[in-house]
Amino acid sequence: MFWVRALIGTSLTFTLAGLVACSSPESEPGTGGGGAATGGASAGGTGGDGGDGGAAPSCEAALDGECGTCMKDACCDALQACEADAACLACVQGEDGEACESTEETHERVDAFLTCRGGSCAEACIGGTEGECTHLLDGVVAAECGTCLESNCCEEVAACHSNDTCWVGCLTEFDEATCHGDPDGHALFHALSQCVAASCEVCAGPTIEPACDAPVEAPSAGACVTVAGNIACNPVTNDGCTDKGAACDVAQGGYACYPPPNDNALCEPCGEADGYCAAGTTCVAGVCARYCCDDGDCGAGHCDQESVTLEGGVGICVAAGG
Repeated sequence: MFWVRALIGTSLTFTLAGLVACSSPESEPGTGGGGAATGGASAGGTGGDGGDGGAAPSCEAALDGECGTCMKDACCDALQACEADAACLACVQGEDGEACESTEETHERVDAFLTCRGGSCAEACIGGTEGECTHLLDGVVAAECGTCLESNCCEEVAACHSNDTCWVGCLTEFDEATCHGDPDGHALFHALSQCVAASCEVCAGPTIEPACDAPVEAPSAGACVTVAGNIACNPVTNDGCTDKGAACDVAQGGYACYPPPNDNALCEPCGEADGYCAAGTTCVAGVCARYCCDDGDCGAGHCDQESVTLEGGVGICVAAGG
């Protein structure tokens, strides 16, 4: 298959929470007071508890320990900006996933903060990870995407794989509450996503023009799909998803039911920032497109089964000439 749901969209620069930066009650964020901070516990290691020795003396921030030292040296502006924004802190501490995108400015601060913690300061804030990345992405992303990631983002792939939340909760079986609730796993996922965006454009998927006149109910009734094994539901009809508001969408090796909200209509923008598509549609290159079995499901368009690689003979409705 081409994607896991977390990798769908116009951009692979994920805007996700994932960091612990605890300041003491006596010290307001950004004042450089004596707050304590630790990295969230994970299989990969623990945040350091050491002092601020070696940190840039001009960087006044509450985060201390080895993680604070590294972030003050590597990304002082990002650290100070997030500590001064209560919503950013709530997001990166894993306390409130909805706070991450409460405003565009907070969203940008979260991005900068997590890029540093999960990337340049991952060893200090989370702990070192070791391991090979070869074949870890087989069956998770398309072959050409996996080859690029092994060549350019091997360290980030291995680090994510070492953390169950990053690999399962954020990447292969994305669940927002799980992913946003584990600071370490979320930070490692953010670091991986940044590397993908910077180095592996091939992973972004195809650019298509969806057929915006595709009918809400597919005339094929999803006949090309057999629900079994990893195909837990029918993405064309949404059969198999019994919870209100759930949507059948792409998952590792097949399809799975994702909890609401899945509200974005056909041809509306979609992705981490814009939200997920309604049942019967999926997010391709940042736009909701209809799942299909054949051309009859696509109005004046046609069912494209070549630009994307999906299980069960499923395609995407693209506009005529697309």
